[in-house]
Amino acid sequence: DSAEKEYVVVCRGRTESVFESRRPLSDKYSKARTSREAHTSFRTLAHFDIEIEEPFIPSRGVPEAEGVILEGEAFRRNLTVSVVSATLHTGRTHQIRRHLQNLAHHPLGDTSYGKGRINDSLRASYGLPRLCLHAARMAFAHPLTGERLELHEPFPTDLAAFLRTCPDAPPADDIDRMIRSGE
Repeated sequence: DSAEKEYVVVCRGRTESVFESRRPLSDKYSKARTSREAHTSFRTLAHFDIEIEEPFIPSRGVPEAEGVILEGEAFRRNLTVSVVSATLHTGRTHQIRRHLQNLAHHPLGDTSYGKGRINDSLRASYGLPRLCLHAARMAFAHPLTGERLELHEPFPTDLAAFLRTCPDAPPADDIDRMIRSGE
């Protein structure tokens, strides 16, 4: 039997309660650049809103009007964030991050597949320390006895500290409980 791997990801947007991605992914380090099957299933653990501040970048060709925010000036807006559980059914490089990017639910803190201005704002306002991706659970058969082993890793303290600064975010203990219970 193969290993089961479950991750917790904090990402942009309001995700559906259960969703998946079967989008094939190419190996960017391969010369052939062939796409391979990839499958990730997701379930939403929580949603919350936070206020962020980011610079205004106008659309090209749109004239500035009096009283409108000027290019580069900061403006505040709400950002909906989801905490999701991701289960890998295949193992491709950056699979979870790439699948979420394709679904427009970029992981917070992701410098490769995320949104730089949003990550910058979250670092400045809420102390976002890094990519919000955590390997929470792994289950597999012991190689000698065949006994099923299940390992849980608590939500990391640096990411828990980030969530504590976000009003309405779930406590890390609640996230751990939901992963352990399969809620």
